[in-house]
Amino acid sequence: MNSISALFSRASRGLAVVALLALAGPGVGWGATYVVDGGNAQASDDGPGNQANPFRTIGRATGKLQPGDTVWIKAGAYRETVRLEANGTAEQPITLAAAPGDEGKAVITGSDLVTDWQRPTEAMWTTPWHHTLDSHYPADWITTFAMADYGPYAKRCEMVFVDGQPLQQVLATGLLRQGTFVVDEPRHLLRMAPAPGQEVKQVEVAVRQEGLKIHGRFLHVRGLSVIHVANTYEAAAMDVAGDDNVVENCRIEWNNLDGLRLGGHRLRATGNVASHNGDCGIHASIDDSRLENNTTSDNSWRMGPGWHEGGIKVVGIQPANNVIVGHVAKNNRGAGIWFDSCGPNNRVERCWLEGNLIAGLEFEACLGGNQVAVNNVICKTRPIADAMHPKGDGAGILIYESGGVKIQNNTIVGNARSGIALVGGQRENGAYCANLEIYNNIIADNGTAGLTYWFWGKATKPETLASHRSDYNLWYQPQGKLAILLTSQPADLPQLQTATGQEAHSLSGEPKFTAADKGDYRLLPDSPAIARGLRIEDVSDDYTGQARSAQGGPDLGAYEHR
Repeated sequence: MNSISALFSRASRGLAVVALLALAGPGVGWGATYVVDGGNAQASDDGPGNQANPFRTIGRATGKLQPGDTVWIKAGAYRETVRLEANGTAEQPITLAAAPGDEGKAVITGSDLVTDWQRPTEAMWTTPWHHTLDSHYPADWITTFAMADYGPYAKRCEMVFVDGQPLQQVLATGLLRQGTFVVDEPRHLLRMAPAPGQEVKQVEVAVRQEGLKIHGRFLHVRGLSVIHVANTYEAAAMDVAGDDNVVENCRIEWNNLDGLRLGGHRLRATGNVASHNGDCGIHASIDDSRLENNTTSDNSWRMGPGWHEGGIKVVGIQPANNVIVGHVAKNNRGAGIWFDSCGPNNRVERCWLEGNLIAGLEFEACLGGNQVAVNNVICKTRPIADAMHPKGDGAGILIYESGGVKIQNNTIVGNARSGIALVGGQRENGAYCANLEIYNNIIADNGTAGLTYWFWGKATKPETLASHRSDYNLWYQPQGKLAILLTSQPADLPQLQTATGQEAHSLSGEPKFTAADKGDYRLLPDSPAIARGLRIEDVSDDYTGQARSAQGGPDLGAYEHR
C-alpha cells in the first residue's frame, strides 16, 4: 500500500465490491470489464484484470480498449502516466472510472515518495536529484510579454509536497528558508527546509510531466483524481481531446500549470474540481460543449496573473455555442471565467464568481455576438496594480473589445473597482465593443464605479456608441461613482441617462439584500428590485432555478424573491 492510498479508509470496501460486481455486468457498456487495484499485493499486469485477479497499473488496462469496455479503478495512488487513445460509440462509450465507493480516491499522481534524505543541518534536508524537468515555454514568451507574469519561474516545473502541502520554490540555495525548497543543479541535489515545527511524515516530489491524457471519441472519465503533475506548457495534468467525450466528478489539483484541458466538439464536463493548479484551472478550446457544476478555485498559484490564468479560460479558433452553468470560481489569481477570441453563442449562467483577480467574468476579443451572461453572482473581484488594462482591472464583468455581449439579471456586488467595465478599441481580429446589452442587473457597492466606459478608436464612433442598450437596472454606489463616462467624468443616474439616452427605467438606491455581509444576496421583501425588470424571453428562471414571476415584471438581479 503506498502513501496516498493510506490516507483513504477502506472500511467500506466490502460494500464497494458488492456495488462493483453489480455494476460490472453487461449493463455498463456491453463490453469487457477490467479492474485495477494498485494497492492489492496480488494484483498483476500479467493477469486477466478481473475482480479476482486485478491489474496493478491503469496503463495496463487502457492499452486496447474497445467500444463498450469499462475500467474500474480502486482507491490508491497510481504513480504513473496514463494514456487512453481509443474510440467508443454513442451507444457503447469507453469508460475509465473510479470503482464504486472509491470516487476521488483513485489518484493518478505525478509525484514519487522520497525517503532518501540527509540532514546536513537541523533545518535543511537534501536528497540526490537527477531529473530534468522543462516547462517547454517558447523562448519568445519568456523574453517578451509573458516575462512580467512568469519571470524566472516559467522554466521551472519542480514541486515538493510535505504531508500534502506544497513548499515554495526558490531559485538559489542562499534563499532557502523554512517552508521552501531549491533545486541545486550544479551539485545534483534537491534541498528543502520544512515549515517551522512541521512533523514530516512523508515527502512527495513531482517527477512526471504527464498525468492523464485522453484522446478519441465517446470516452467517459469519472471519479478520478490527478495531482502533483509537473506538466509542461503543451499539456494539462488531465488532457482530454476529441469529440463527444465526458469528464465527470474528477479532481485535478496541485499541478504545475493547467489542471484540466478540454479540446474538441460536443464535450461535457460535470461536477469536477480543478483547483490549486499553478496556471489555469480549466483551459477549454471547445465548440457545442457544456461545462456544468464545476469548481475552479485558488488557481494560478505558480504563475500569472495577466496571461492565461484564472478559473476557466475558453480560447482557441473562435470557440462557439458553449454553455457554462452552475460554475463556482473563487480566489483565482486571474479572471474567474475568461472568454478570449471566441465565436458566437457562448452562455454563462447561474455561476458564482467571487474574489477573483482582474475580473469575475471577462469577454475579450470575441466575435459573432450573442455572448450571454445571465443570473450570475459576481462579487469581490480584486485588482492588481500592473493589469494589462488598468481601468478594467478589478471589475465584476469586463467587456474588452467584444461585441454582442448581453448582461442580464446578474447581481454584481462589492467588486474593488468597476461593477461593469467596457474597455478597448478594435482588436486585430476585428472585434470591438458594439451592440452591448445591459438589462435587469443589480450593480451595487463597487469600489470605483458601477459602470465605466474606457473606449478609443472605432469603439468611440457615434454609431457604435448608439448601438448599446441598457435599462431596467438597479444602481447603488454609496461610496464610488455610479458611472464614469468617456470623458472620464463621473455621472449620476440622470447624467448617465442624458449622456447615453439609455437607462430610462433604471433605479438608483439600496437593493436591500438579505445579508450582503455574509454573501447572501437574496432580496428582502421591501427591496426596490422586486418586479421592476423587463421580461426577457430566454431568462425564465433565476440563479436557483426558480421560475421568474409570471405576474408583472421579473425581479432585478440573479434572485427572484420568494
